[in-house]
Amino acid sequence: IRQGFIYKNIVRPQNANFFYQITIILKNNNKKKISTMRTFITLLFLAISAPFFAQSHTLVKHNGEKLNVNYIKTDNNLVYFNSGKDQVEQTISTFAVAELINTSTNATTKVSDKIVVNGEQDYKKVIVIAPNATTGLSSTTNGSKFVNRVKGQTPLAVQQQNITALKRKAAKEGIPFVSLAQNNRAESSATMYTY
Repeated sequence: IRQGFIYKNIVRPQNANFFYQITIILKNNNKKKISTMRTFITLLFLAISAPFFAQSHTLVKHNGEKLNVNYIKTDNNLVYFNSGKDQVEQTISTFAVAELINTSTNATTKVSDKIVVNGEQDYKKVIVIAPNATTGLSSTTNGSKFVNRVKGQTPLAVQQQNITALKRKAAKEGIPFVSLAQNNRAESSATMYTY
């Protein structure tokens, strides 16, 4: 074989490897075969990559809203997902989500129960949640401020009194969630959340 000279009638066994066939096609410079191979490789790539861009779950919120998402995980009262359009990880509170439905198998996974507060007598149903676990919940205009230090009482006792008073206030208004944030050593503020 001289350099630069290509044999067109090379005899190879029927089960010649894939890459050898591609090199023969490229060496023969047969435009129809190259076009067919490009189409085949493109279709193969699309078939393999399609599941990565499809939404795999339907997220059903307690307020009835449904979102088509790619579910990632549930951790620390948060559901992690992405929208499928932009692979950016997003979160929503597990308290806002009723269930996750797997769209391929229609399997339903319950995430949380809806909390119904019917008055001040249900104050024990009100949940105090962390500020980062409020995503997906609607905040109400009711905000409260509390004193953290009272002379003659321990900080823990004052905090428990504040939480109980705040739960009673939220239950009176039918609000199931309260989030506390410490402003400074002497004062805390609270925000109430609903579905």
